[in-house]
Amino acid sequence: MDNLAIIFRSGQFLAHQLHNEARGEAFFSDHAFLGDLYGTYEDGYDAIVERVIGLGVEDVDIPGWNQRAMKVYGGMAKGQSFSPENWPAVVLEVERAIQGEIRAYLKKGLASDGVQNLLQGMADESEMRVYKVKQRAS
Repeated sequence: MDNLAIIFRSGQFLAHQLHNEARGEAFFSDHAFLGDLYGTYEDGYDAIVERVIGLGVEDVDIPGWNQRAMKVYGGMAKGQSFSPENWPAVVLEVERAIQGEIRAYLKKGLASDGVQNLLQGMADESEMRVYKVKQRAS
């Protein structure tokens, strides 16, 4: 689940940047949504790390995961300036990565019932976020 943890962590960094850079006509709603979003991504990261540590099923390299998350974040946002028009596309990219990683992990069939429940809940929440972001983008 390390890849999923890294995606959530990179999403946290990205959403926080977007929150800070929110501006324009939709400032208040964007600022609030993105503020909630970086907290949501942080919670997802934390839940995965704690589950992996608690189950002892994977080596946990927190510093390495954070370094990888910064590289993913850098790949998505380095040098980009975000505007009210383009941030939804970037967030949708993160959500697609979350959903894809969850699907891939569950297909392996290695997850305990509790981990399956955790990941399915994360997928459900991601689908709801995608709906909201798509509404903002249209």
